Order: sequence, then C-alpha cells, then structure tokens
Amino acid sequence: MKIIHRTINLLYNNPIQITIVLILILSLLLPMSYAFCHEIWVDPSVILKEMECIADGYIPYQTMHLNYPPLYFYFLVLLKNIFHVPYACYEFYLCVNFLLLLFSGWCIYAVSLHICQNRRVSWLSAWLYVGTMLSVGATSVLFEVPSILLGLLSIICIIQYEKRANKWNLLFSGILASCSFLVKQFGFGFILLNAFYIITQKRSLKSTLLFIVGSSIPFITALAVFGIPLIESTIFNGYGTEINQMAGEDISMKSKISHIYSCCMVFVKETSPIVFTFFACIPFFKKQWKWIVFCLLGLSGFAMQYYFCSSDYHYQQYMIPFAVLLLPIAVSNNLSGLSKIFVGLLFIFNSCQVFYKIDYVFCWEQYSEDGYVIRNHLSEQRQTAQKINDIINDGETLWTPHHTLLCYLYLYRATTPNMKEVAYSSGPWELTKEKAAMQVRDADYILSLKQSAPNYGWFEWFAWYFDKNMRDFVFKKKHIEIDNNTVIYKMKQ
Repeated sequence: MKIIHRTINLLYNNPIQITIVLILILSLLLPMSYAFCHEIWVDPSVILKEMECIADGYIPYQTMHLNYPPLYFYFLVLLKNIFHVPYACYEFYLCVNFLLLLFSGWCIYAVSLHICQNRRVSWLSAWLYVGTMLSVGATSVLFEVPSILLGLLSIICIIQYEKRANKWNLLFSGILASCSFLVKQFGFGFILLNAFYIITQKRSLKSTLLFIVGSSIPFITALAVFGIPLIESTIFNGYGTEINQMAGEDISMKSKISHIYSCCMVFVKETSPIVFTFFACIPFFKKQWKWIVFCLLGLSGFAMQYYFCSSDYHYQQYMIPFAVLLLPIAVSNNLSGLSKIFVGLLFIFNSCQVFYKIDYVFCWEQYSEDGYVIRNHLSEQRQTAQKINDIINDGETLWTPHHTLLCYLYLYRATTPNMKEVAYSSGPWELTKEKAAMQVRDADYILSLKQSAPNYGWFEWFAWYFDKNMRDFVFKKKHIEIDNNTVIYKMKQ
C-alpha cells in the first residue's frame, strides 16, 4: 500500500514531469513494437543464419566461411541453448537486441552523470542516444549494439578506476574493449580510445600494462581457438578494398576521402542540434577538456570506418555515443541562464528530429509509383519461406544472388553449397565472379527475382557477377513461381 500511495503522490505532485517521461518512454516503445512485424532485411538474415549454422555444429573459419568475428554468434548460440529457442525465432533475438540497447542507454546515463553530475540531463542523454540509435538501424539484429555496449562498459571501468584507484578496473576495461572488437572489427576503436585516455592521464606504466594485458586476453584466446584463419577472414579479407575494386568501384585515396566526407556530412545532419549546441557553447567552456578531446577523437576515429564501408546507414551507430556525450559536456560548464535556455531549445529541436526520423524509418510510404510493395511484413516473408519449404527436399541446397531474398535462406532452413569457401557471402562486396559461378554450378536450386519484377533492375547490380552466358544458363532452367515477383530455378534435373 505504501508503494501505491507514493506513486499516487508522485503523479499528483509532478504531473507535467511524469507526462514528459511517459511520452519519452512511449516514443521508444513504439518503434520497438513495430519492429516485431517489420521485414527481416539483409544483414540480420545473414547474421542469424550463420548463428543457426554454428548452433548446428559448423565451426567458423574451418567448416564454414565467416567474414565477422565470432563472439556475438556464440553469445546468441548460448542464449538459444539456454532458452531452447526454436529455429528462425527472429522475435527472440530482437528482444535480446533491444535489451542490449537499453543497457547501453544506461551506460550513456552513467558516463553522462560522471561528466555533468546532473541526473535529468543524464537521463535525457540516455533517451537521446536510444532514440537516435533506433532511427539508424538499431531496430534490427546487428553487431553494432553489442559492440558499443561492451565499449561503453570499458569506458565505465576506466571511470571507476579514477574514482577508486582500483587497477583491476583497467584490466577489465581492456578485456571489455577487446570483446567489443571480437563482436565487430570496428570495436577496435575502443581499445585505441581507452589506451589514449589512460596514457594522457599520466598513469603509471603498470596501469598501462594492465590495460594492454586485458586487451590481449580475449584476442589471444580467440586466436588459440580458431587459429590464423580468424585474422585472415575478419581483418585481411579485402572488404572495402580489393573486393570493391573487383566490383568496379574506385578505391583511390581521393575517392575514399570524398566518401568519408559525404558520410560524415550525413551524420552531422542526423545529429545537427547536438553538434551545434556543443560548438555554440565552446566559448563558455572552462572544464571537461579531457572529455571533449575524448569525444572528438571518438567521432573522428570511428568516421574512418567509412574507408571500408560503402554505406552510411547503420555504421553511424558507433559515432552516436560520442555525439550524445557532447550534451552533458556542454551543460557541465556552468552555463548562464540564457545559455541554458538556448541549450534546452536545441534539445527540444533535436528530440523532434529524432521523432521525425523514427516515423520516417517505420511509417514511410511502402509503395512505389507502380504499386509494388517495397517492404514486406515478417508474416508475409514467413509465408513465402513456407512455399519454398514445400518445393525443396531435405538435403538439397539453395542459393540466391539477390540481397533482398537472403531472408528466405534464414526463414527456410536452407543450406547453401560450398559452406567452407562461400557460405552466405553475397553481393559485389563479398563475392567474386569465380565463387558465384561455383555456387551456380553446385546449387540444387537458385532463388531469384523475376525479370519482370518492378525492382529487378534496382537489385540487378547485386548480381554483377552474372555475365550473359551464366544468366542464360540459369534462366533456361525449369522454374516455379513463388509469388508475383520471385521464382525458384531447379538447377539439377
């Protein structure tokens, strides 16, 4: 009863504040709930399919080709076994993703509180972080969310070391930062950032060595388990360089710099109020310079990932924590009353921008001018997967050259040919013409968009490795229509 009375008193005494809090919470829950019926797109399909293969007994880099570090796959396999998750239960892994996202939001709160000593600003920073992440791809199962979470936890360990002078925190910080790298390669940035922070604080040599030892433990362990193929497949795989060049892209330094600049401008547009707030308040800054340098290095350092990446979408997520932390840095500098009002107005503007972006991502018009549905719901994808299941027998292999159809390799328990050499690599950034020809030769079935599909031409460049002779070879085979836009070719009679 006491809890009920306290809750009633809180609502009665602070109706405006409670209303604002509820609106902010609802703004995050809506896109999360919508994601459960939203389509499964390319990257989550590949990640979860490869995870299911590992759960079935495939060994990364040995019996199955893999372009990513292994840690997150085994984490999901562990959860699958603990909770007895059935095959292709996408909703379960989506829940895991959102829990990790909220946990990383708490990490932003903890770091913000250390910087500005203001709980309200810290909670608003956490909300801004989660909302912005949701608007740039965190509504799907990807590597960025768990990698960022581990990186933020490593930063919190350094903060705890500053507070309590317990050097074991530096060891744990190194372990967590290295685990961030073992989730996704770009997590290596957290190792460099934390090392820079420790060195510039003029800590003892023993402190720096503890961090280095901690960073080495997970990597050496992974190397002992998987061997040199781990390095060859995740670091020296030619992604963004040699493979892109074979696909016809310009990989000159001038082109790379231009691409980095254009992607950074997209990011600045996404977070413009935060960035503007920070730079507008620079004349009033009197402290927190170490955190200013730390965040600017984080932003510029993680921007370098665009040297390898051809997209600017979910790769923005690595930069978002450092942009959001600029807000508590600005507030911590004892701004005047007028400056606080100015910062508050910019925060409201940024909140409106986040609301708009989330609405755009989830509620934009789903039909092109000719009426073709661009984005299917998960239920429709499952129905198509069931039709594929009715055609293919157990033990037969299925492959697709189209990114947009990769979800069916996950939803239908299909095995692709040449698991050790190719597995689920696809598209011009991962697959050579020779490997594509090998897949066509060895697959029992090939799933393809119909040539008459309205978006066939748009997706055709993903099948760049199909020359005319190979296409004629496939298109002359017996085929079955799955729906109005998808066909499956029987390659072996």
